[in-house]
Amino acid sequence: MVFPGAPASLKAKVEPLQSSHEMTDALPSGAQLHEGVSLAMASGDFPESGADVTFRLDAPLAEDRVGTVVYWNPADQAWEPIESSLSADRLTLTSHVKHFSDYNWIESLYNGIGKVTGDKTDPPKCSGGVPEWADPSYSEDNINAPILWCVGTDGNNRDIMEVRLKMNRPSAGSLMTAIKPAWAWSDLWQNLSPLTWTQMAAQTATSSNQLGEKYLLQPLGEYRFGFDREQLMEFYSKNQNTPLIQVDSTITYTVAGLMYQAAEGKAAGNMAGVFIMTSLLECGGNLVGSAGESVPNAFGALLPCLNDRKDAIAVSSAKAWLKMNPAASWDESVAAGKRIGGVIRAAGGWYALIKGTYSIGAVIGDLTLDPFLRQLTFSPSLAEIKSQIEARKKAEGSFLDKTYESATQERYNNASQKFRMPYSFKHRSDWRVVPDQYGNLKVKDSAGQEIAALDFPLDFQPVRNMIAPVRLLQPPAVGSVDLKTSMNGCSPCQLRPYTFALDYREATPVAGQSLESYPVFDPKWDPPVRVMTILGNPSKPPTSMQLALVETVVNVESGDGNSAWFAWRAVKSFASMGEAEAWMKTSDRIAVEQMIMSLQVD
Repeated sequence: MVFPGAPASLKAKVEPLQSSHEMTDALPSGAQLHEGVSLAMASGDFPESGADVTFRLDAPLAEDRVGTVVYWNPADQAWEPIESSLSADRLTLTSHVKHFSDYNWIESLYNGIGKVTGDKTDPPKCSGGVPEWADPSYSEDNINAPILWCVGTDGNNRDIMEVRLKMNRPSAGSLMTAIKPAWAWSDLWQNLSPLTWTQMAAQTATSSNQLGEKYLLQPLGEYRFGFDREQLMEFYSKNQNTPLIQVDSTITYTVAGLMYQAAEGKAAGNMAGVFIMTSLLECGGNLVGSAGESVPNAFGALLPCLNDRKDAIAVSSAKAWLKMNPAASWDESVAAGKRIGGVIRAAGGWYALIKGTYSIGAVIGDLTLDPFLRQLTFSPSLAEIKSQIEARKKAEGSFLDKTYESATQERYNNASQKFRMPYSFKHRSDWRVVPDQYGNLKVKDSAGQEIAALDFPLDFQPVRNMIAPVRLLQPPAVGSVDLKTSMNGCSPCQLRPYTFALDYREATPVAGQSLESYPVFDPKWDPPVRVMTILGNPSKPPTSMQLALVETVVNVESGDGNSAWFAWRAVKSFASMGEAEAWMKTSDRIAVEQMIMSLQVD
């Protein structure tokens, strides 16, 4: 004990500290409490310059451990960490204190927040096999992937696809489902139905919620969902490029995971979940714009609010808990909230004092990995797609027969000197074909509106500057186009027509480009939604589209070895996605697909 810069007459009274049950219970999970001291002045008054308190260890502190001096706050029944320094020989731990109280030091794993290996879980197990109508895509790495998955069939309903996933890291994440599940379960919530942040905000009457309709996935935690077949098919028809389940992590969820680690074992898991979510709903706004991705900065920004609002958070947590568990005791629930709060604030104080650069990347360790490892995407099975096509063919067959039974292949020839190969296609009798001087064609309806275009761009160079997600992708029309006739080659050869919608307002620049460099969309006059029908690769249905229409261009070779590009597509504009969807259900869309599919090049 030293009073730096103070008179030598000052003396301290040092007595062994008898740790109480409350002191032990207030420790963060995994922390070890050592022999403490109760400090008081033996002579003189405590100096304004403070005192240096040094603990001498019996053996050097292990390299993977960290020691922190703490003092006991009797009012809050909680340990409060103090900035501490460890000697080079790792045998003494010193802190500068501003008052005398009961002091101790705690020992914790140093790499507890940076660890990405070692703490792994067993993969989930599903029963019943993947439903015959489903073909989900997800990582099947059941050892090292950040998320472990399995898919099965609900034992009570074969029209329910069951998905189970586990967090394979000692960190937390946000879990979002693209559609509302038929049912949900989590080991965090045990016998209770899992709550999203939105639902928890409603339970606690919190007006501020920046975390949205997402679930909290705790470290090494498991969730199970059941998804209805009909809803999945509806979702797939409009959102093929959207994952059904997405797991991510931000600094907020990193903080939530560390809170959970501190509180684990101090209360029922679901009560800990309620308290953590309530705390971040109440104080999470402090993380916005102030913490960056630094763990110490995050807790430094969060702790003032957690301290100021500790009683309110405990009461809100108890209210939410009683709504979920009406038989629970109010007094015990409030006490549990206060106990968890003290543990979390003690751990938070320790994280805020950590020296070095601990970032979200260090905690998660997976941010550079393929996003596919944290996603599950739904697609119908091939058998289901064939079934849908047959049903569609049966429903639409009479119209198709009447539309094209009298149509003939009309032949045209490209004017290019490099590529003089004839081609032909069918179209409705009330449509007309208008060629231009370059041999390109426009197909127009009876009102003169352009329906489709067949272009032969000379010296084609792919321009990649913007990309937009594909929406409302239709099941591919029955049949295909085979371009491999008398040509030497083609790339690709076997094509199928795909009809889908794009919203130019969803366009994002391709790397190295900007939206301004290619103004394809002017909101003043241009309807934002396009329905396109293109010839595409059967093995790669479109999920996104370069707005320069690169994916609609096919390369063919003529008999003399020359080659050319052609783009055969139909484009129709609409003011909204709803209008586009309505048109896609009409016979006009079917006629367009049949025209596109009737192309022959020879």
